[in-house]
Amino acid sequence: MSESELEKTTFMKEHEVAEKLGVSTGTLRNWRSQGVGPAFHKMPSIRYSVKDVIEYIEKTRVETAGGSI
Repeated sequence: MSESELEKTTFMKEHEVAEKLGVSTGTLRNWRSQGVGPAFHKMPSIRYSVKDVIEYIEKTRVETAGGSI
């Protein structure tokens, strides 16, 4: 990440990400220990960049073969 990108990065707290993803903060902690879930930063407390959370949500998208209803 370049310095200019870092200056524009917005970070979210653990409880904000948990709420956005519909999981508990405990689930996020488990995911971190298992190496799954969205990327995070230690600074010194855990923070998630909005960009990383959006990328995680996009990666979990599943397309169905059914098309529109």
